[in-house]
Amino acid sequence: MWVFRTIALVLLVVMITVAGAAQTSAAQSNAQQRLQDKLDIQVLIVRYGTALDTLDADAYAGVFTTNTELDVAGNVRKGR
Repeated sequence: MWVFRTIALVLLVVMITVAGAAQTSAAQSNAQQRLQDKLDIQVLIVRYGTALDTLDADAYAGVFTTNTELDVAGNVRKGR
């Protein structure tokens, strides 16, 4: 009987360890994605500012996607 309980306990510990490792991996992946998103936004802001500062129309257009829609006080611009 104690052998069965020992095996059950070992299996339980293994299952908890595996579940904990999966949650840790998911949390790390989520944190890495947030950091990558933040870096991408920072790079985009620098590209936008540089394009404006250098009056580079092509670089400015390259900041926006082809399906961009910009609405400033009712003045709507679509596309690049």
